Amino acid sequence: MLLKIQALRQLNGLPLQPVPEIPVREVVPDDTKFFLEKMLEGLKDLRPVFGNPPISKPSRVAKEMTPTDNFAALRRAELQVDGLGLPPTAPNDVMRIALSIVNDLELIRAALGITTPVAKPPVIPARRPVDTYDNALGLLVDIKVLTEANPALAIPMGVVLPNRRMGVMKPAHVMDLLGTVLAEISAVKVKAGVMKPTLLAPAQTGMTPSDVHAAVSYARALVATIPGARPMNGSDGPRDSPLISMAKKDPSPNRVFAVEDFAKPDPKLVRRSVVSQSEHAIVTAWHVLPGQGLEPHRHPEGQDTWVVLSGEGDYLLGGGKTKRLRAGDIAIANTGQVHGMRNTGTVPFIFISTVTPADAGVEPGEIPPPN
Repeated sequence: MLLKIQALRQLNGLPLQPVPEIPVREVVPDDTKFFLEKMLEGLKDLRPVFGNPPISKPSRVAKEMTPTDNFAALRRAELQVDGLGLPPTAPNDVMRIALSIVNDLELIRAALGITTPVAKPPVIPARRPVDTYDNALGLLVDIKVLTEANPALAIPMGVVLPNRRMGVMKPAHVMDLLGTVLAEISAVKVKAGVMKPTLLAPAQTGMTPSDVHAAVSYARALVATIPGARPMNGSDGPRDSPLISMAKKDPSPNRVFAVEDFAKPDPKLVRRSVVSQSEHAIVTAWHVLPGQGLEPHRHPEGQDTWVVLSGEGDYLLGGGKTKRLRAGDIAIANTGQVHGMRNTGTVPFIFISTVTPADAGVEPGEIPPPN
């Protein structure tokens, strides 16, 4: 957020502000408050640029807020800042975060006395943001396995794995995920006794998704040398999908498909199988076992239509409202409408989803309009 505010200030001819270092210790609420105050300082000068009057200091909220509440509020604020004229995230921006992750991992290895040389992987042409995203998700799973297998590196509350984003991937989505990786590695640094703050890598030029992908692969190779880590197996992907198992079919000229070829169960995860994908739409088959479900989400730039083939469950409408869905029902979530589901029945809930266009995007939960 601070970096985005600085970029916004630069675009509007305002002087840049120094970005404070992140403390190398367990972060406490006062640290978060300090950074929030820096954000407010940066935004204060921007209000007149956009024709907004000064605002008074907000009153203290009545209810107790959690770190999750704060994270959600920051995420909403970030989306609003994105809409103030910031240029799209480019591979150069993502590479800075990837290199910062590599730097921190090298500090951890040095602190643990690990001197095993690690060869940098080659840059493979034609990598796409979706490839790098899955590779970054694999890196996050690698870190989770490491911190659970090595007690000396166990971090408070463990590594939190996000839902895998659905839809077309952009560099901004890769950058968001790598930001999560960097946060978890910062916690590992504390446990490894590293006191040097994370330094943001210098600005990059001429980077491509393939370059970022190679940097993430190098980070995974560094993690694999730490005691407790799982060995590398040559895979670019996450190897253990966090919440939703993804089954893809190779593109084919077929126009008619059998549902049973795609809607198959996964005892641990909701199963999503891509039936067909083009620039116009993504058609997927979902198999949701009793007790499983899809978290509330929305598509900011498109529509999601569900056709229920079997089972029953609660369709999440947002605002705490639900609607009962049964086989034969059609549920439509228009652009920006919250939807999700829980299988509250006793048999699998199977449905076909059609998202149009394919680049409709996915965001979690409900995002209120800007003030």
